[in-house]
Amino acid sequence: MNLSLVPVGPIDQNLFESLKEYLESIGFQVAIAKRISIPQEAYSKKRNQYLVFPFIGMVDHLKGHHLLITDVDLYTPRLNFIFGYGPGPNAIISIARLKGDLLKERTIKEAVHELGHVFQLRHCSNARCVMYFSNCLADTDYKQKEFCSKCQKLFSLKLKLEQ
Repeated sequence: MNLSLVPVGPIDQNLFESLKEYLESIGFQVAIAKRISIPQEAYSKKRNQYLVFPFIGMVDHLKGHHLLITDVDLYTPRLNFIFGYGPGPNAIISIARLKGDLLKERTIKEAVHELGHVFQLRHCSNARCVMYFSNCLADTDYKQKEFCSKCQKLFSLKLKLEQ
């Protein structure tokens, strides 16, 4: 399965390389795309955050699957913040709230989680599964970067159907 990693705004290249390596280890063929600009129309002065939908809209016209990565804080109207959003065929994650010593690990977890949504996986009740809903950073830190056995079966099936 081909996947393009798209930096939105300035992102450390080393983070992309680590993410690329992990995603390739679980079955994706990954390319790192050219950086695109943060959509300023997404910014909310009232919230001091960025609405997620204009980001996804920037790649909706492109063929294939794209995972956007940004360092600005994202939100949807019903939530205070989001780590990511994966409506399919594209997804986005924000590293704004993932920073710290565990940035690389957290980025991988959120990327895999959103890609799971791209392939129609739902949230899992297993708190160790990468598809568990992270309500806070502690949830992200607790879960593993892998799917539980049930979610892995579904993900593998969906991935095969896409090829």
